[in-house]
Amino acid sequence: NEPLPDVNELPALSSGGIITFGSFNRLAKVSSETYLAWIEVLQVVPRSRLILKTGELSDAATRERVIGHFTKAGVAAGRIVMQGGTSWYEHTQAYNQIDIALDPFPHGGGVTALEGLMMGVPVITLRWPTVVGRLSASIMTTLGLTDWIAETREQYIALAIQKAIDLQLLDALRQKLRGIFTSSVIGDQAAYARAVEQEYRQLWQEWCTSRQHARSNIIKR
Repeated sequence: NEPLPDVNELPALSSGGIITFGSFNRLAKVSSETYLAWIEVLQVVPRSRLILKTGELSDAATRERVIGHFTKAGVAAGRIVMQGGTSWYEHTQAYNQIDIALDPFPHGGGVTALEGLMMGVPVITLRWPTVVGRLSASIMTTLGLTDWIAETREQYIALAIQKAIDLQLLDALRQKLRGIFTSSVIGDQAAYARAVEQEYRQLWQEWCTSRQHARSNIIKR
């Protein structure tokens, strides 16, 4: 496997304190409610910008459609940076441009969240009741970063604003995040496999027990 790029210093520290949010998710995951939440964050955090990166943004018509969500709400086009598809290495290296990742909802990130975390970029995520809407929340919980998980849309916006304030704290997390990830059960492949095997074994035992109870009830009748 190709090694990951090195994690850099928090971009905001070398940009005069300007926070760069980012989302590298497929646009199909970005709902109208997600766009509205991102717009509110940008309107509150001074001079902040948003980087969107996905292969779909190589298309001019798609870029025009996406930028329209922001400009119609009064967010200057210059604050939205759109990047198209690149090689995997260049894609992960692009995380060096952003300070905080913003998860889409109700369909959240998965691999995107994992790649960002390995590059030192934490993600604000809204825990949704569906499986596809809580993957990032599950990952952040496993890493002990539950303070990045929102339970409501309002909390999601508030968290993004709050986390953008303390740059030194953000940079400290950035520098240790890869280590947190690789030492966790997610980053330890053997430990992850053991955990999955244990869960499968537990599910199988529960199924067997339920079948035994069902047979007992039939016999009693």
